[in-house]
Amino acid sequence: MIKKKSFFSICLIFLFILSSVSVPTLKNSVNAVTTISAPKVEVTPNVIKQNAEYKITFTINQSISIGDSIYIVFPSDTLIPCSTCNPYIAAGNFTVNNIVPTQDVVGNTGARTLWIKSPVAVPANGTVIVVIKKGARILNPTKPGNYQLQVATSSESYYVLSEPYEIDYSKVSIPTVQLGTSTVGAQSAYTISFSTGVLGTLKEGMDSIFINFPKGTQFPETVYTDRATLNGSTGNFRLKIKGTTVEIDVLKEINAEEPITIEFSYSFGIKNPSIPGQYKIDVWTTKETTRVSSSYTITDKPEVHTSLISTPSVPDGSNGWFITQPIVVLVGLSNVAGSVQVFYSIDSKDKFVLYTTPFTISDGIHTLYYYSTNLAANLQEEVKEKKFMVNTQMPLLKINLKDGDILNSVNFDLVGSVVSSSSVNLLLNKKQIKVDKDGNFEEKLALNEGNNSLHFSLSDEAGHKVDKAISVYVDSVPPKLTVSSPSNWEEVNEKEIEVKGQTETDSDLTINGHSVQLNADGTFDYVLDIQQKGVYLINVISKDKAGNASVVSIPVIYKPLETIQIVLQIGSSQALINGTPKELDAPPFIDPKTNRTLVPLRFIAEAFKAKVSWDGSMKMVTVVKGNEKIILQVGNMMAVVNGTTIKMDQPPVIVNGRTMVPIRFISESLGAQVKWVPENGTIVITYKAAP
Repeated sequence: MIKKKSFFSICLIFLFILSSVSVPTLKNSVNAVTTISAPKVEVTPNVIKQNAEYKITFTINQSISIGDSIYIVFPSDTLIPCSTCNPYIAAGNFTVNNIVPTQDVVGNTGARTLWIKSPVAVPANGTVIVVIKKGARILNPTKPGNYQLQVATSSESYYVLSEPYEIDYSKVSIPTVQLGTSTVGAQSAYTISFSTGVLGTLKEGMDSIFINFPKGTQFPETVYTDRATLNGSTGNFRLKIKGTTVEIDVLKEINAEEPITIEFSYSFGIKNPSIPGQYKIDVWTTKETTRVSSSYTITDKPEVHTSLISTPSVPDGSNGWFITQPIVVLVGLSNVAGSVQVFYSIDSKDKFVLYTTPFTISDGIHTLYYYSTNLAANLQEEVKEKKFMVNTQMPLLKINLKDGDILNSVNFDLVGSVVSSSSVNLLLNKKQIKVDKDGNFEEKLALNEGNNSLHFSLSDEAGHKVDKAISVYVDSVPPKLTVSSPSNWEEVNEKEIEVKGQTETDSDLTINGHSVQLNADGTFDYVLDIQQKGVYLINVISKDKAGNASVVSIPVIYKPLETIQIVLQIGSSQALINGTPKELDAPPFIDPKTNRTLVPLRFIAEAFKAKVSWDGSMKMVTVVKGNEKIILQVGNMMAVVNGTTIKMDQPPVIVNGRTMVPIRFISESLGAQVKWVPENGTIVITYKAAP
């Protein structure tokens, strides 16, 4: 109950507001000192029962200031869409001299009035143009007829009746009629153009267009529908003739207020009336039954005219475009004796040539100008023209993607261009892509991780269509990369350092810019030449096919040793390297047969920072340090040093599974010096590193 009381209270408040509004009382303007001029009213659409835009123009004698009032009273049966409880209509639906009011407009449904506060000052003798947009929802009267509204201002408060304006049924626009020839009794082409009205939507298979020709017009006994067109096409209608009325059944929907052009070619066979005079054609539809007429003249004067025949006879593409190169035949005709010549020009009115043989129209939008002459009768036809839109080329689509591309981000800037002779429509996966006037386009794509299917559908105004489907793969995850050696801040004494690790098998790997070959399992082992003393950064980069990169940076400290000293003792498993104790896996010994000292090969080689590899099948050992390479074989007195075969005085032997080699030979081959101290059975090996 409380809610109902509140509602009625609000309504009473609004009623009070409305009653307090100072709206002028309608007065007879005969005795007024000054009044506005009789307003001119334009209504769009001027159709019964339709929301319409009203444009009201008048001249004032007394100036209007900002905030002054303009009052409008509409005729009976016009509906103002407001209520007692909400009399306001949004200001955005109104303009006064192109300026939107700062306050909402007050309306009164019962009185059919609007009260507008002017947002602009207008001087005396100035023009006021009030526009009431469709959004204000002013509803036209329900019956056709001539109507007048009334206007006053706060400074000129006598209401003035407007000039009459018409409200009518929805109907087609006044048609235009163009004849190929206006000669009496002559066979002629007819072109009839008009537009449907605001309620004139024609449904496919349900609605029809009617054209009533004047009495005396002759039609062929056999009707060839393909010799007529509806909006440039032959397959979108059925046609039949009843007396002098042509009925065209619509097979493709035609929208309200849509232009319609119906062409009957010369070969269709319509003949003009046999008596000269003014004639009229009536046009209407099943939706808009009011007949609308247009006049044309049939004459018996001597005449020469040209009939144009093209193959295809009508545009075979969409929207009036030819997609097949049209061949044009021009036929000159005259209703009096004499030789007829035809002249034509393409895209120019001052470069006519004599027509002798059929010709083609090239791609593009062209205007064909033509006329005929009958010199014997001193006749020359007025220049006629026909527009040809020709596009025989399929549109070309270029994009910065190709099938099978691998991308490293789900966000991709698609860039492309279209080459076409006519405007185009581009869809990507059914979404519209905007193409600029130069044929270029850009689109930000949001892709999915993994496989993405992209379907481009390109169609041009002429009716060509190109479909392009590609698949792209998105991999935004960088490849896995681990570096097992060296470790961060590792101290390095040798100029060469071994870098080891593993990454994904299909990646490209570089170490400090050097390309590195991966093993089948993705592991790598690369010897890098250190370029400077002190802190040296090793950058390992693994990049996959999508361009994702993983980077591991390892800082090492390069402190080259100028001298390496190794101290060994016969029979002892303890050794010293630059004074640091080291454990041997086998003690040195003296071979009693050769009296040569043998030491564990791997220990000596690795102490010199050399690489050692073992071939168990051949019992062969390879030692590599820098440019030095030594190949030894267990039990073989011959060794190969840097490609040269050298005989040793002691072959390598295996003792307890360890390869033992003659100390002097192996050390000196690696560039070291060997000193034997017999007093305590000590061997001192000194290696001076290269600077």
